[in-house]
Amino acid sequence: MRGPVALVFGRALEAAFNSALSRFGELPIPHDAPVVHAVGPDADRLLLIGSGTVRGLGVTSNELGLGGQLARRLSPLTRRGVDLELGGATTLTVRQAAELIGDYDMSRFDAIILVLGIRDAVGLTNARDWRRDMRRLLQAASRVPQVFVVAVPDFTRYTDLRPVLKRIILRHAAVLNDESRRLVAAVPGAEFVPVNPADPGHFVRPGSIEVYELFADAIAPIIARSLDPELHAANPADAHSEQERQDALDALGVIGTGSDENVDRITQMARDLLGASGASVTFLDHDRQWIKSAVSVSSDDMPRVDAFCNTTIAKSRLFVVEDASKDARFASHPCVVGDEHVRFYAGYPLEAPGGVRVGALCVVDTKPRRFSTAEASLLRDLALQVQGALWAAARSRNPR
Repeated sequence: MRGPVALVFGRALEAAFNSALSRFGELPIPHDAPVVHAVGPDADRLLLIGSGTVRGLGVTSNELGLGGQLARRLSPLTRRGVDLELGGATTLTVRQAAELIGDYDMSRFDAIILVLGIRDAVGLTNARDWRRDMRRLLQAASRVPQVFVVAVPDFTRYTDLRPVLKRIILRHAAVLNDESRRLVAAVPGAEFVPVNPADPGHFVRPGSIEVYELFADAIAPIIARSLDPELHAANPADAHSEQERQDALDALGVIGTGSDENVDRITQMARDLLGASGASVTFLDHDRQWIKSAVSVSSDDMPRVDAFCNTTIAKSRLFVVEDASKDARFASHPCVVGDEHVRFYAGYPLEAPGGVRVGALCVVDTKPRRFSTAEASLLRDLALQVQGALWAAARSRNPR
């Protein structure tokens, strides 16, 4: 089917599809931050791009939608953490996704997962147009080490569309999947991910939590098997300019604010749960380190050049110094040779919205020590809690 006839019939299919969804009432969408996390060390940093499935149509939190379901399934399979950011719109098409992805800083991600095609299958997007736009999308996405293109699933099973309309949509989805599979095969680091959700044996309402659980169950094992931390470690683009960093810190609005009981509670937990002699939440403001919260360590500003956290924010992962007195970078550090007698340091970077690293949650000890995988996971989880508290405080100061 080509030309004007396909366009008219595609519009009719879209109307029928929208009508089928509307019979279940107005479906909510999440209004929380489009970021989800799963516990574990050395987190994979993922960008999930898509339409209603990714936008969380039908649930009230991204934790309940595909992003949260997928992150929680990937982590135990990879034995690493997951930091997953979601982007898209309920009606996103592959053409629009190629434009949307240009707005993201690709250096922040280890892999991109593309979940697209439902609207294109319903609207009968021409295969030639799909091929052109998917090629553009893959070209933009391939700036990260790995790209996963998830097949257009049989989403009609979650609607009460007439059988003849379901068959037409599924035939066209198969055409689009064939085009994607061929294109992906020619792109290094890209993988086509088939989708075969388990049959629950009963009707599953569109936009329900169960839909997202079934979908995540189907794709998580395939993605987990292919996520390659060695490729991610080799990604050289992992820094922002100093001006970008300072602008992000200024926009967060944390510098100069008073005590925050939520942040103070987490800082106390970091010290106690990790058995450290002290803990702090720090930010790097121009040429100084500013302390937001401190437990059993000095809360005074110090020159940024002397701050352990200045090294922590250079990467998006945990930074550990097991014995600073034997580390050439810190052996003559004022906190090491002075009265504080710091030997051990572990810090996890804190990000402003948008992914720019601006500070750290850190713990210190006066004795050298090892830092286990479990302790690393705990520090990361606490740092993400601090980050969430700071983001919430920023939103409350500047409500939209």
